[in-house]
Amino acid sequence: MPNTAKSRPGPIDITIPRWVLWGVPIALVFLIRLPYFGLTTLNSDEGLYAVTARIMQEGGLPYRDAWDHAAPGIFYLYYFIFNIFGAWTMGAVRLAALVFHAAAGLIAGNELRRRHGDLAGLVASTLTIVATGGYLPADAVAGLTEVFMLPFLLQAAVWVIRYAEGETVRPWQAAPMIALAAWFKIHGLLIVLFFLAAAFVVRTRMHRNWAEPFVHSAAVLLISAATYFILVLPLFISGGLNAYLDIYI
Repeated sequence: MPNTAKSRPGPIDITIPRWVLWGVPIALVFLIRLPYFGLTTLNSDEGLYAVTARIMQEGGLPYRDAWDHAAPGIFYLYYFIFNIFGAWTMGAVRLAALVFHAAAGLIAGNELRRRHGDLAGLVASTLTIVATGGYLPADAVAGLTEVFMLPFLLQAAVWVIRYAEGETVRPWQAAPMIALAAWFKIHGLLIVLFFLAAAFVVRTRMHRNWAEPFVHSAAVLLISAATYFILVLPLFISGGLNAYLDIYI
């Protein structure tokens, strides 16, 4: 009797040179962002981050001496860039945003290429870059929290989904990505928590055993929390703990 069970389709067998898989997404990011690098008008959020970073350079603290509800990572990134390249060097901020924008597309493309072949990977990276960069000029070039969060969020999601599908993924692989995503935008943590909950359910049903997925998920959350604490420790040491808690609690 013939086997009529449907098998999962394999990847489309099209080989694309590595320089194309990397080069096309990077070139697309340049195409989207570089035409607007000369804009002197700042995105409104970008302006708030830059002002906060300048206040930090003068000895102030975010949430206490400059108020905005963004996660602390974006202020420290601007602060570090201004310290290295000079105050108000928005060109350097936008160049960093370009790198992170490209990284998000390459992460998505690499995972889809691994699963479904080169063509799927190239399409995924291209769509990711367009979807996260096709805005109005002032927004397309801006160094916003979403831009810097996305590569870490996507890589965390990749690790969690691989774990849900039965692969061996160590907690320390996903945890730092989760912490960094939350450091730039707290919404990243909420998104990853959804992925973790789904992975817990899938692994539990797959192995008929809830103990291992529970321990793994708990380890991911504990390492994420420890990493996040290290990231925000400079703010707490400087006396910004109460102001930070006021903004989030």
